[in-house]
Amino acid sequence: MSGERLFISLVCPECGAELKGGAPARVFLCMACAKAFVMDRFPESMRLIVLKPTIAPQAKIFHVPFFKIDGRFRFSAPDEHKVRAWSNMNPLRVIYYPAFPNLRNLYSEDLTFRYAMGLDGVETDDERKDISFVDGTRAPGNFDTIARLVWLAHLDRVADVTGAEAEFTVSGVDYCLVPFERAEDGLKELMLGLTLKGFAELAPNE
Repeated sequence: MSGERLFISLVCPECGAELKGGAPARVFLCMACAKAFVMDRFPESMRLIVLKPTIAPQAKIFHVPFFKIDGRFRFSAPDEHKVRAWSNMNPLRVIYYPAFPNLRNLYSEDLTFRYAMGLDGVETDDERKDISFVDGTRAPGNFDTIARLVWLAHLDRVADVTGAEAEFTVSGVDYCLVPFERAEDGLKELMLGLTLKGFAELAPNE
């Protein structure tokens, strides 16, 4: 064969610790080094960030993975109305894009927008001990396109973006674990206190 790797050792290439992740994972985690390793591109890695909840938990916490995308959005349009709408609206901050499947599109889109508007000054859990998490099963990539489309969808709420030109330049991508818990009527995320009613399919890889 042409040098293609058929087996990747699930140990951290930097510290030798066991990488954490379940059978379907495409991203495995080294808690000791705070790094997320992309199996499709091993040993490529991203910084691992674990968020501390801002809402007091009522049940056992588990963490759900998002790609945290930083960068700069640029927008131009021949229509002055669209430009005014863009300049007057509240800008998005950091984009949190789901790194997992199966969360209903409506929920994941809503979480992405709400996090982009509201997750400021969050604290991180630098100890990262004994946490449970949902596997990241989406391979990272095309982050500039993802963030640009999120921005355009945000703008489209106040003005038609047809004919506009937009670009997003990525400055950094991290792998971010957001705390959740199970609630009586679904799932509750513990950063903004949002409840995903009637939905309980996400589960940690324990």
